[in-house]
Amino acid sequence: MTESLKAQIDAIGPLRYLISPNKIHYAHIASWAKLYPEASAWASGGVRERSAQQQIQVSFDADLSDEAPPEWKDDLDQVIFRGSRFLTLPGLKTRGFLRVLTLSDLNS
Repeated sequence: MTESLKAQIDAIGPLRYLISPNKIHYAHIASWAKLYPEASAWASGGVRERSAQQQIQVSFDADLSDEAPPEWKDDLDQVIFRGSRFLTLPGLKTRGFLRVLTLSDLNS
């Protein structure tokens, strides 16, 4: 990560969560965790197994489930999309008037 990008992220506010959206997008969470040790890392379904299989060193603090955890349930409506080969975590942010939909690889 460049210093410029880190400064931009830091300007937004504290980074609290590192989330693997599916079992193919997780490999860099370990490097982000070194930069943001106060952030908790969350594994989506199949990520722990795949990282062990691929021999990628990454550790997670918690596992995602169908329901949003207490840490962000008031700010993020979490949905697990099961229609593709890889489980994907899209989320709909709902805080006041701001609504942001985050999608990751919703293809089959």
